[in-house]
Amino acid sequence: MRLVNENKDRGGEMRVALTAKRLPKAFRRQIAGHDVDPGTRSQQLFQVAYDEKLLFDRGRILRRSGYEVTSVLGNEAAKAVLVQWQQIDLFVIGHNAPEQVRLEMVYWLRAHYPGVRILALNPPGVERLEDLRYNATYNAPPDTWLPLVAAGATQTDPSP
Repeated sequence: MRLVNENKDRGGEMRVALTAKRLPKAFRRQIAGHDVDPGTRSQQLFQVAYDEKLLFDRGRILRRSGYEVTSVLGNEAAKAVLVQWQQIDLFVIGHNAPEQVRLEMVYWLRAHYPGVRILALNPPGVERLEDLRYNATYNAPPDTWLPLVAAGATQTDPSP
């Protein structure tokens, strides 16, 4: 289970992520009103957002869909937190930043987490970010981009 402290640190951007390695099997978690056995591993998502409200809204949608989600605000916060991570199934890059800022994060992720899939949520009018396999327009209803999350989180991507 991953716990994310949503309180701002002194710099205002970093979110602190904590990991609990094992829970006793007697414990059960509730996600969106459904019991989930902590013995089964959920897909681990890591979202980089560039707007605080979107960070919380998107995180809530993903958690309600059954994913374990770690959320950070901005590239620097992501890099600081990701130094400690070992298992991420899918990275989700938010749309509310200039393309160059988003591409910087994509290149960093590819260098440090080769083979892991990245989903770019794009602003209206932008079809693709770089050569990423998974791209979606963020202002579309969640049921149009959540299937891409499911597809991206299930296996590693052979592209660099």
